Amino acid sequence: MNKEEILRRNQKWIETKLNRDGSYFDKLSEGQSPSFVYLGCSDSRVSPELFMGQEPGEVFVHRNIANLFHESDPSVMTVLQYAITALNIKDLVVCGHYGCGGVQLAMDGADFPWLQKIKDLHKNNSDADFKTMVELNVVQQCEELEELDLVKENDVKVHPWVFDLASGKIVDLSES
Repeated sequence: MNKEEILRRNQKWIETKLNRDGSYFDKLSEGQSPSFVYLGCSDSRVSPELFMGQEPGEVFVHRNIANLFHESDPSVMTVLQYAITALNIKDLVVCGHYGCGGVQLAMDGADFPWLQKIKDLHKNNSDADFKTMVELNVVQQCEELEELDLVKENDVKVHPWVFDLASGKIVDLSES
């Protein structure tokens, strides 16, 4: 798809939104009130607002490769600090997805420093299959986030989820 097609689709989207609600963009520009902060993968097939059934302004999103949390990453830390302290969000979702390329790269031994956490996790769980590694990665990120002072001091609940590309379903790992 080229730039012109994207701009054409944008105009069509604007028209559709305004036909349904003439004040849609006025409301959108008034501010946001998200219920969740979402830490997920950058995979282009995983669009959190869509699969969560949410509208713009309802989810505060940070995405990176393999939904990794690194306390030394200023990008993820500023998103979390803003979401928790400025927007007063009390629910944090860490959402991986089956078929994650970042997890697969780590399992294959790719030499990217940012994948070291997953490589170490795989080393400690060498019998785990790909699907299980996706789940273990989500759980590990949640455990680390739960230990973060920002999360503990603000009573933020951390939710481990995996999005199943094959079915469209959210798998809530806290229930398994």
